[in-house]
Amino acid sequence: MKIPAGFVVAGKTLDEQERKKFALKLEKNLYGQKQAGRVWYLKLGFRASKYAECLFYDGSTILFIVYTDDSILMGPNQKEIDKLVKKIRNVFKIKD
Repeated sequence: MKIPAGFVVAGKTLDEQERKKFALKLEKNLYGQKQAGRVWYLKLGFRASKYAECLFYDGSTILFIVYTDDSILMGPNQKEIDKLVKKIRNVFKIKD
């Protein structure tokens, strides 16, 4: 990943040659990354499905489907889903 034009370091805008001396550190996972499933696993303890890249489960009966910036939770009852939503809210800023 290249440093974008106009990037400022220590109050100085970097030119083309100076930008090649730096690297960017990714602070948040981006949509579509191969590591996205690993992030869900590490942050929330979900396990990835063997059958679909966007399907995760929490080890019990709750399924979590993720597509870009949307998701669907499915479970046996509202109480279990509410408990999981609370857990997700502790880690991420979400809207429902």
